[in-house]
Amino acid sequence: MPLSFARLGTVTLLAVLASGPVLAASATQTPQLIRHEIAGSGGGDLDLLLKRYQVPPEIRAVALRSFTIDPQFPRKLPKDSSFRLIYELSPPATTDEKPRPILRSVWVNAGGSLFDLYRYSWRGVTPVYLNQNGRSIRELELRVPVDDARLTSKFGWREHPIFKTRKFHYGLDLAAPAGTPVRAAADGVVVTAGLNGNYGNYVRIDHGSHLATGYAHLSSIVSTLRPGTRVGQGELIGFVGMSGLATGPHLCFQLLQDDKQLNPLTSRPMIEEDVVEQLATNPGSILPIATIGELR
Repeated sequence: MPLSFARLGTVTLLAVLASGPVLAASATQTPQLIRHEIAGSGGGDLDLLLKRYQVPPEIRAVALRSFTIDPQFPRKLPKDSSFRLIYELSPPATTDEKPRPILRSVWVNAGGSLFDLYRYSWRGVTPVYLNQNGRSIRELELRVPVDDARLTSKFGWREHPIFKTRKFHYGLDLAAPAGTPVRAAADGVVVTAGLNGNYGNYVRIDHGSHLATGYAHLSSIVSTLRPGTRVGQGELIGFVGMSGLATGPHLCFQLLQDDKQLNPLTSRPMIEEDVVEQLATNPGSILPIATIGELR
């Protein structure tokens, strides 16, 4: 039974899902995109359930990252759960590229409780979703905080430049001349702005949904920056330096989820915000953090 793209209410959706799962994906092609619809039922781990019905890994990842924001979403689905999703394959820009799968909508009936996502907008090239609570869900977009920087140390194991021992590096080292401006990687609220042990002059910005970014070894911090100060993406927060434990001028850039540090190059965390706040912001023209791996 095909679904319209209008956002379904709980009663309507449960009636649709009660009609039985679609056991195979249906696809329709237009000159612009290929649309797929998949539905099924089962319990346990949502990722394994979607994988069983051959949902592409990119689509599974978006659904999982979005639903985990909701504390009411069950870690394990009841046995009588079911799902239905629609995704699109955007045409490749060149003959060397593959079509890119983009989630259009997904509904999960977890033992009678409805959880859903519906793509309603775009922020730059990033799709923005609406969930059953009327909240906006999107991927946290990070810009490179230092222009014209060189990536000198990635996230992972390395030989520490001072201690000469093998240690795990929980950030990205961006080398640039002392005094180079450092800018906020995303919109947020300052939680720390001052000296922080081996990190030297340090700024941490909270972006909501338990996500934050850290900026270490600054030569100085903008004087107006205080805990509680709201900053916008690209706003000046300090300057490159080598305060704390450092062998040369650089910025150590961090991405954190609660107390866990994530790899800024590979992590794609989702954030939740008010729809009005989402519509009022504009990402502008930025150099996304994903491109930083190309910097040398």
